[in-house]
Amino acid sequence: MTFSTSVIYTVMLAGAVIPALGADRIHQRNLRDRRNLQEFATLCAPLTDGSAATCPAASAPSCLAANSPAYCAPEHSFDALVAARTAEVQSNAAGMEASGYWFQLLEDKGAGYVLTADTGHAPPMIGCCITDPSELSTTCAASLTGAVVIKADDGHSNSGVFAFSNGVSSGTNSTEMLTQTDMTLEDVISAMSALNPTKILVEELITTAGGDLPIEYKFHMFGGEVGAIDIVMNRGTDCACYAVIDVGCERLDQQGCFQTTGEAATDDSGICTAVNGGLGMRRTGPVKQNLPICTADLEFDSCAITKLAEVAHDISLIVGSYIRVDMFMDASGKIYVQEYSTNPMNGIRYCASRIDPVTGCLDPCFLGEMWDANSSPGFELYGGNQDDIPVYLETWSSMTAEQQCSEILAATVWDDFSSGAVCTDKPTGAPTAAPVPWAISNDQADPFEPAFSLNFTMDAQGGVQSLPMSIGADGETLYPCWCLNYDPTPPPVGTEFVVTDPSTVTDALFGNPNTTYTFDIMEKMQQLISAYESGGWTATDLQFTIWQYTDNEMFATQALVDLVEGPTPPQPVGVTLMQSTDSTYQNMLCYDTTPATPGV
Repeated sequence: MTFSTSVIYTVMLAGAVIPALGADRIHQRNLRDRRNLQEFATLCAPLTDGSAATCPAASAPSCLAANSPAYCAPEHSFDALVAARTAEVQSNAAGMEASGYWFQLLEDKGAGYVLTADTGHAPPMIGCCITDPSELSTTCAASLTGAVVIKADDGHSNSGVFAFSNGVSSGTNSTEMLTQTDMTLEDVISAMSALNPTKILVEELITTAGGDLPIEYKFHMFGGEVGAIDIVMNRGTDCACYAVIDVGCERLDQQGCFQTTGEAATDDSGICTAVNGGLGMRRTGPVKQNLPICTADLEFDSCAITKLAEVAHDISLIVGSYIRVDMFMDASGKIYVQEYSTNPMNGIRYCASRIDPVTGCLDPCFLGEMWDANSSPGFELYGGNQDDIPVYLETWSSMTAEQQCSEILAATVWDDFSSGAVCTDKPTGAPTAAPVPWAISNDQADPFEPAFSLNFTMDAQGGVQSLPMSIGADGETLYPCWCLNYDPTPPPVGTEFVVTDPSTVTDALFGNPNTTYTFDIMEKMQQLISAYESGGWTATDLQFTIWQYTDNEMFATQALVDLVEGPTPPQPVGVTLMQSTDSTYQNMLCYDTTPATPGV
């Protein structure tokens, strides 16, 4: 599909005389108002005030997000689901807890700290916990030197958060890093007193090697699956900006933000979810606070995303219900779990959408669909099936704030989570290592890559989620891996695979057993994976193009086909063909640095 590179808007001037419209014309006008966002190259208004001119080109703010009405079904309206669940927490917290739901406790940053500490992950260390702001100058005095954060335990969106790189003291101005304003300890005490928080926490400040605030990673998690990742760059500077990506580092924010209407409707195609992009562009603004969307050229560390996703996956499985896991990485690459959010953006809007690989429609409803899929019938309001409440949180709600502080300061931070994530660099040339055969049948390692799980879903039309995938064993993880068959059942987690000896590879292993290819199918697959590894193509671009070659399916990305069929196709990279020990499941082809079939 080709997107327009220019946007034309029709503006109705105030005071204009509007002639009476017949019912059909009103209907057509409403359909135009619900136009499909794919008519636009982007729904983001460029910044024109020159404010980003001095920012690093690779991480600069670029535009203000549209706020478009989206006509998702109520059960798939992510913002409305968040708002409804929050209302239930506010009105029936005790009843929810009695029914086994405890995710709401994590809105208390102290409870979140205790959870993180007990699960083996690393939170920023808390050195002081008080209930009266005046105690900052007494009880917490020894904790206010060096790099520290002072924060209200129940604040949101940096409300009641004060960060100082060199501490803060009485009568002396220190630069508060989030606002770049000078503050004394008395100023902090006054600000906290106005907020009247239940508890105040003093914790270590995590910084970059240059002493700046680190990138913030906020993972939207649904029962172990990553829905979207909000990223805040350059916090505390004039270059601060916001981006949303998926686990494959594909942008999800380029069509702005959405507010669902509570009404399901399609555009005039009858296929795509209706979205009022025209109205959205008339009310553009920052994603939140003063944060515009980051430049489309923003680059992400895919290895860091993989490791962060592993932590978010582990915590999400413990919580069960939908949760946002917020994290930092310090200068050494160590991951810190900052806090948790059960109520992102207060359920007012969200800023993630993606292109459906089958229909080509923009899909603003997928987060709501993940919420619905993660919930048991009758419990859709909660966004998941709650696991047993941890013992150390069983009485949290009945404790006084002072007792909670005692629990926080007594918590043991084990910091012993063992990472299984393996990052694979992009190919830089022909692999030189000899092939290393291995199989997933010795229980030394199971297929495990939290950001790219093997148990993805595929509908009858071939719609794909959670691509690409990985296969791991004996300390090696092959990633990315691609399905070679269009129709057979995708392999679930735990499926056993064996390496195919290159000398035994036949055309039948790639698709329909009755197919005989008129070209070298293995070489074509190696060229396609080489193109993907070089960048510029999405996971679904590659998967559907592979299926076009192997099973004669449609939906291929024509530009990718033109590339591999052109006069200078990509150089084939090393791959390994994996066969499931159960013929029910699809065979997989994986990029491999120690391949059974080398590249050139």
